[in-house]
Amino acid sequence: MDPALLRHGRFGKLHYVSLPSPNDRVKILKTLAKGRHIDASVDLSAIARMEDCENFSGADLAKLVCFYSVYSSPELHST
Repeated sequence: MDPALLRHGRFGKLHYVSLPSPNDRVKILKTLAKGRHIDASVDLSAIARMEDCENFSGADLAKLVCFYSVYSSPELHST
């Protein structure tokens, strides 16, 4: 975080939030995937448990779902 944001009077306290566990990542991905065009063959549980996702925060998982749901959108491939 930019030190300028941490100057006195900007924020009260700095809180560190740990990364989600594999089970938490599954829940996050399933929640984020609701209402998205994601093929039924995609195993969100397997993705969440992948070593590549081990250091993903909730924001990283949101970006992953957003990117691939847009990328795989039927509208994108209908032309």
